[in-house]
Amino acid sequence: MAWRPYERLIGGELEFKDGMAKGYAYFLTLGLVKFCLKQNYITSGKVKFEKSFEQVQENMKNLIEKEPVLEKRSGYMKGFGMIQKGELGDFTTGKDDNKYAGYFYFEWYSENNGRVVYEGTSEEVQILEPLIFNFSPDHRENQQDHMNNFLTKMCCSVTGQTGKPMAGIQVPTPNEN
Repeated sequence: MAWRPYERLIGGELEFKDGMAKGYAYFLTLGLVKFCLKQNYITSGKVKFEKSFEQVQENMKNLIEKEPVLEKRSGYMKGFGMIQKGELGDFTTGKDDNKYAGYFYFEWYSENNGRVVYEGTSEEVQILEPLIFNFSPDHRENQQDHMNNFLTKMCCSVTGQTGKPMAGIQVPTPNEN
């Protein structure tokens, strides 16, 4: 249900300003990927994230052991956009005022690739400029809307429908039990 490129991400940098999260990340077997993500809860700030050399070596070793043929190693990221446009989901470094998680958590909803999640360690993150958060009262609902929109698009692509609920299926609103 989500891309989870844990072993492939090496590092990157994100800057938050003007309602956007812009930057880049470097992935094993893929290379440089740029980010241009809309967001509305981090007013400003800049972070760098980077795995240790030893962790990158371990990840490369694991990829080679799990997927000894080069085509298979690069296959997981096949179709992954070199420019990731869309919406920022949840984001926390584990070192900032956002207590969503006590570790590095980076989630986004890509226009071309759907949901992508990276869960790392707070040791991977260096805060270059402090992150200033401005959560709206309905922030959690907005984040749930991102997931609901993603799931709706996914269901529509599987069923061939165009955004309407599947026949016979009731789609509850977020506040219903």
